[in-house]
Amino acid sequence: MKFGIVIVTYNPNISLLENNIKNYSNISNYVVIVNNSSTDIKVRSKCSVINLHKNKGIAFAQNKGVETLLNAGVDYVFFFDQDSIVENDYFYKMLELWKKIEKENKKIGALCPSIYDRNQGVVSHIDIVDNNTSVFCDSKIAVCNTLPISSGMLTKVDIFNEVGGNISGMFIDWIDFDYDIRLILNGFNVYTTSLVCIDHAVGNATKHRFFHKEIAVSNHAPLREYYFFRNGVYLVKKDGKKFKPIRKMVVNMLLRRIVFVFYESNKCLRIKYIIRGLYDGFRGKLNEV
Repeated sequence: MKFGIVIVTYNPNISLLENNIKNYSNISNYVVIVNNSSTDIKVRSKCSVINLHKNKGIAFAQNKGVETLLNAGVDYVFFFDQDSIVENDYFYKMLELWKKIEKENKKIGALCPSIYDRNQGVVSHIDIVDNNTSVFCDSKIAVCNTLPISSGMLTKVDIFNEVGGNISGMFIDWIDFDYDIRLILNGFNVYTTSLVCIDHAVGNATKHRFFHKEIAVSNHAPLREYYFFRNGVYLVKKDGKKFKPIRKMVVNMLLRRIVFVFYESNKCLRIKYIIRGLYDGFRGKLNEV
């Protein structure tokens, strides 16, 4: 199984990135870094670096990375964020699980690990959004169908292209969910396994009390509110009728994000971006703000 690795970076911690690439390049000859920073990066480890010279968004960057692997004749791709950390046997375990699931279900479209959020010190809950009992689903191996994030995801290059890749105009936020949904709507199944886990940082989360409940506030940059609300609304308008679970999921996540604003800095600016994001989302306007 010929596989490659795509890492999207934006002003990365070079020492952490170098360490990750060193480990990855010992396992695969096809490691591609797509750099969204305005400043070019150079790494000592063996890999391909594509400097975009500006932030074109994670969607465009992942598409560019997959295009590079396609030209190299690679069959499978792993996606990673710049700060995700995995064990050395991660790739072997994921590929073996893929083969095991594929024996029972030829329509596997993606396999994702569990996510350990090192900021919160917890493993993220796995949500099953399409409880279809007609497909292979051994909970001891993996659960299906889920809407996981892209970091750590394993998918096939030809499947990625078959469903159209990422929508570059979405730029950032909800991109991984959009890909998951398009896989499902095209007859593929998305699996998440609890047997493999990656170490990942979700924003700069801090914990707060909301009435009698503890919440983890992400503390993303204010501009992220725009993309989060715009793309959330865009997804519901695009796929809400065909894939009904996304409607409830988006509404819940947008309401939760509004609560976060009360605990974050730059509240007025965040509210401004939320309103603008909702407006553009209902209009179907994409691309960079």
